Amino acid sequence: MLLLLRVIFSLVMLATVTSCADAKGCPGNDPASIARAIANGHAYRKHVVDGGEFNKGRKISGLAFPLASIQSKSEFAALIEGIVAVPDRNKQLENRRHGYWDADTGTVVIHNARAADCGTAFRPNRGVRYYQNLN
Repeated sequence: MLLLLRVIFSLVMLATVTSCADAKGCPGNDPASIARAIANGHAYRKHVVDGGEFNKGRKISGLAFPLASIQSKSEFAALIEGIVAVPDRNKQLENRRHGYWDADTGTVVIHNARAADCGTAFRPNRGVRYYQNLN
């Protein structure tokens, strides 16, 4: 009887730990929720503020960024939401991730359902080849 109680307790604890880990993941699966989380996560500072990848005319992989420069997290979220909602290409990736490609801006969005900030968005130096090699 004691062994059975220990097994049940272990299973309950495992379920609790698993559900807590999942609760720390991405807060939503719709394009707007994904975009808001990514724009408010690490990607904005790394790729917009510090990297300057989303400045009008900035060439990466031979493609100039065609839109007005991204000036805020809400503008970044709008760009990401449009890509996730209507991507030029998209594919399921390993580890509960999904990749999206936008040919006009040379932007890749990687939605990671396990990450609190839902993933990232950036303009890879290798362009579409980077997207094609995502697994």
